[in-house]
Amino acid sequence: MSELLLDHAENPRRFNPTFDPTGTGTQVLTVCSDEITVKIKLAGPHGKMFIEDVGFTGHGCVLCMAATSLLCEHVVGMRVENAFAIKPHHVCALLETDIPGPRHRCVEVPRLALRKALRGKP
Repeated sequence: MSELLLDHAENPRRFNPTFDPTGTGTQVLTVCSDEITVKIKLAGPHGKMFIEDVGFTGHGCVLCMAATSLLCEHVVGMRVENAFAIKPHHVCALLETDIPGPRHRCVEVPRLALRKALRGKP
């Protein structure tokens, strides 16, 4: 595992946000009990909205927590349509390490929670 991955798992950034969110999304991976809720605050005019702030709560394995922390840092300032376009391999690349096939679902949890938050669906 990379030092970056371990650092973000042990010291997650943007954990327990204090802002008033405009969107919230929760994703659960029942196989291993990962549960992440992503909260976002959008700003900007309609059609040019961007993620002004983002944070998360929840619990999960090392991969899930690190992926959530890195993803949240990555999307601040990003336009909504670009955040929607994030694919699973983009999240894996943020971790700077090879992720075994079966563990890819752990890194999918934050991406799916973010998409729900952007849609305004818990």
